[in-house]
Amino acid sequence: MKFYKENDKSKAICNKCGLVSTTFKVRDVPFSTKNGYARGILAGVCDKCGEVVSVPQQSTPRIKESLQISKKSIEVRLPRHLLDILIVAGDTLKARQPNIFSHFLVKYYIHNLNADKRKCRSLKKYLQTDLAKGKVGIDRLSLKMSPAMYDEFESLRLKTDLNKTQLLKALILKINDDIFSKRYSKDIKLLENIALISG
Repeated sequence: MKFYKENDKSKAICNKCGLVSTTFKVRDVPFSTKNGYARGILAGVCDKCGEVVSVPQQSTPRIKESLQISKKSIEVRLPRHLLDILIVAGDTLKARQPNIFSHFLVKYYIHNLNADKRKCRSLKKYLQTDLAKGKVGIDRLSLKMSPAMYDEFESLRLKTDLNKTQLLKALILKINDDIFSKRYSKDIKLLENIALISG
């Protein structure tokens, strides 16, 4: 694959100007759906009218990433102590930013449990514990997910027959159980390594 640098020259077809010379510049490129932009993408810009007329192959991963960012969100109100559990879990795993890492932790568990029917079935038991109770105030857990991760969340929700709030409560309580009981030392070691290099 050829990699272009900023200010390199090329040629392309411009809808306004026809065959034109182009200059590669960093631009915000609109999605073909016209719903949003891929920000800061190297693109071929028409030397006559200044419109983006081409995108090199090297920019494709950035566009894909932009398409997936914040496409789906899940927001639920939870008792404060459950959010505290997530932050303490991140801190215990030595994450530099435990609050941010806690979102990754939930997504890791969604993915991990979706692939393990036995663990998936055990989630409901956590809703019977004392920690599952508590006053719900203004505290929220807000997760942004790629479409693929959101599909995994929905798949896990259907497998467990829980609503969104129940599933997130159960996931947080499983995280609490796993990390502080250290039963799954292999998983915990992996999470510690990821936490060390995150943020």
